[in-house]
Amino acid sequence: MLNLKTALACSGILIGGVASLQGTAAAQATVSEAKVRAFVTDRLLKIVEDPDIIEAIEAQNRAYTDLTPTDITILDRRWREGDSKVIEGVMQSALTAKMQGIVQETRGLIAEIIIMDDNGLNVALSNVTSDYWQGDEAKWKETYLVGPDALFIDDVEEDESTQVFQVQVSIPVVSEGVVIGAATFGIDADTVEE
Repeated sequence: MLNLKTALACSGILIGGVASLQGTAAAQATVSEAKVRAFVTDRLLKIVEDPDIIEAIEAQNRAYTDLTPTDITILDRRWREGDSKVIEGVMQSALTAKMQGIVQETRGLIAEIIIMDDNGLNVALSNVTSDYWQGDEAKWKETYLVGPDALFIDDVEEDESTQVFQVQVSIPVVSEGVVIGAATFGIDADTVEE
């Protein structure tokens, strides 16, 4: 991940979107790119460099080598319909438990973690997502497809369950210089406001 660390220190960083909070008088601040870069360097890179994450992504990448677009659509549909076999395969993994522990340890600073493979499918989660396939979303497209130096900052949104404003920050997961997946973190927007 040295390339991403170097890129974070430079002004030419790849950013998909830096949004401002809108809709409430209390939420008129904007996200600070410098604070996001610092947060990624100080906190998030350590998480995605974890050998357990790399091993789990690589294992899923190998297991799903022959998936077709139709297979992915079927898996995603099964997840959306609440198929316990598909959902529990992710939610009952040791890596998911580890991601849930990280969220708990940060006491709201990181509210959500999504670890994705090279297809954009969930590998581990801190919370159940509405869909299994993230490969059609910017969080995966703007990181996995862009390369090891990518950083994507999504729009700031209010989390309905916590009523806290969050920004999703996505970065690639790299093993031996090769992008193998991606990770998205829901960060308390107050942490990275200007």
